[in-house]
Amino acid sequence: MKTNMTLFEDYQIHRVYDEDAETWWFSVVDIVQVLTQQDNYQTVRKYWNKLKQRLNDEGNQLVTNCHQLKMKATDGKQRPTDAATAETLLRLETRNKLTDYWNNHDIKQGEEFAILTNIIHQEWTEVNVKDHKKLKGLKTKNLRDHMSEAELIFTALAELSTRQIAETEEATGW
Repeated sequence: MKTNMTLFEDYQIHRVYDEDAETWWFSVVDIVQVLTQQDNYQTVRKYWNKLKQRLNDEGNQLVTNCHQLKMKATDGKQRPTDAATAETLLRLETRNKLTDYWNNHDIKQGEEFAILTNIIHQEWTEVNVKDHKKLKGLKTKNLRDHMSEAELIFTALAELSTRQIAETEEATGW
């Protein structure tokens, strides 16, 4: 595997290239730092740890798709780092911002999150989450973990527009 670093809007992104799989693996903490535009690395690391816990509690397989790969740390040593592919990172990005908005505006995790998620999903797919899972032959697995790249993009767009509307309207509570 080849390791190197790339820049995105003045943020350093650690990455590793797996030549066998022809796939780039990116440091999740670095990506979260870009998304949150947070300068303090420890704050970002704690945020990612909390988010991992929340995703795991929801039964989301995103965390399963992250692997510990050695990347060069600021002290020059190779350290195990949570890494994910671009596809896995796409699953994380927009959903995270929407659920953060909901958490900060009195929407309760669990049933209220599920109802709102179903409404958003049904608006772009014209099928509810339960029926979409049936179409894919899923019973207990997370639908998002089995979406195509296009489905992920449309879901991300639906969640982004939902969050932007909520922010514009200053929506709070159920």
